[in-house]
Amino acid sequence: MTADNDLFEEVAKFRAVRRLWAKIARERFKTDDPRVIALRITVFTAAHKLTAQEPLNNLIRTTMQVLACILGGVENIHVPAYDEALALPTFESTRVANLTKQILNDECFVGSTVDPMGGSYYLESLTNQMEEKARCWYEKVEAMGGAIAAIEKGFYLKEMADGMYRYQKEVESGKRPVIGVNKFVLEKEVPIKIFKGNPEAEKRQIERLNRIRMERDPAKVESALAKVRAVAEAKVAGKDENIVPPILEAVRVYATVGEIFGLLREVFGEYRPSAVL
Repeated sequence: MTADNDLFEEVAKFRAVRRLWAKIARERFKTDDPRVIALRITVFTAAHKLTAQEPLNNLIRTTMQVLACILGGVENIHVPAYDEALALPTFESTRVANLTKQILNDECFVGSTVDPMGGSYYLESLTNQMEEKARCWYEKVEAMGGAIAAIEKGFYLKEMADGMYRYQKEVESGKRPVIGVNKFVLEKEVPIKIFKGNPEAEKRQIERLNRIRMERDPAKVESALAKVRAVAEAKVAGKDENIVPPILEAVRVYATVGEIFGLLREVFGEYRPSAVL
């Protein structure tokens, strides 16, 4: 999942999705096994809300997103660096991003109790609303034939595009304030250090790849890739095959990512999203 900027809404969202998952799991799998109905959540905080303008402001944005995750009981959190709207992150910005959750948990003790906002009238009401609306969306997708059918029909893409369009119009009109972009804007940009690529590093990586290709056993690579292709073709034919083991074997004999995924593209084809207007 992702975590956006609205603190209370995000906490309610994580609480609501746990409830909804437990209910759906009970209905579909006829079980009360906690290993099935207990939802573990991984969250990538909202990198799409980072701004290129005044990027240091992104530190506060990501901190609040992480806070929402912890208050909502998320198990695993990935945090973007404050400079990712400009370039690949630097070592320093990445380290600060990774330590954000540790500071909130270890120094601020935010995660010391389970569901710390439970019982709040506002949060409970908001959680109920989120669960009810999420159930409606879930049933809408199920009526289409499930998630894969919804993807093939362009449903998710259209909903995301509509949402992004509404958001951008609100920012441009000033209805939705974004500090440093349409409110409290500095006349002069404050320069920051950003990542710059190293041509020598690129050269070393190419040399390393070429060396591995020369030193590996071509027969083992060819055999491993043939097994990947065979399982992929079996899956296309509708057979219940696990493609992970042959891919791991291909990696062990030093088949490259390009070789493996090039083969999979040949067998499965490549997803082309439909145009969304």
